[in-house]
Amino acid sequence: VGRKFGKKTQELIVAGKEGNYTSLKDGAYEIAGERLESDEVEIGFLTQEGMEAESSRDTIVILDTHITDELATQGCARDLIRAIQELRKKSGFEITDRISIHYKTTSEKIKKAFTHCHDLITKETLANHIKSGKGSEDVVVDGENVKLELEKDL
Repeated sequence: VGRKFGKKTQELIVAGKEGNYTSLKDGAYEIAGERLESDEVEIGFLTQEGMEAESSRDTIVILDTHITDELATQGCARDLIRAIQELRKKSGFEITDRISIHYKTTSEKIKKAFTHCHDLITKETLANHIKSGKGSEDVVVDGENVKLELEKDL
């Protein structure tokens, strides 16, 4: 827009940053008495840490992206589920086979995921039991080491 508006460009930028503009029905904008087409304007948002914002012509969406302890634990559990499913496949289990999961780890994060998300993990992996104490397959989950072992239940 510098070539189009010359010296007035800075005035347009300041007015736009202050929110002094009008969105027109055809997608263009009026800023400081000038018409700017939609491809000449970029709308963005400054948010506090842990927040993200995006918009369309009629909508603004603001997301809280802060990861709580509960979300971190659920994310770790999802990574465990993925690792267990890969180990199921590698071990040659049928998709309908019920299993028992054994794990060994010093990671408090992994222990917490198995404890707090027990029902989710058993449901998603068709496990009847999750037991701590042994494991043979080294796996890294969410940056943490864990040994996993699966047994087919009869």
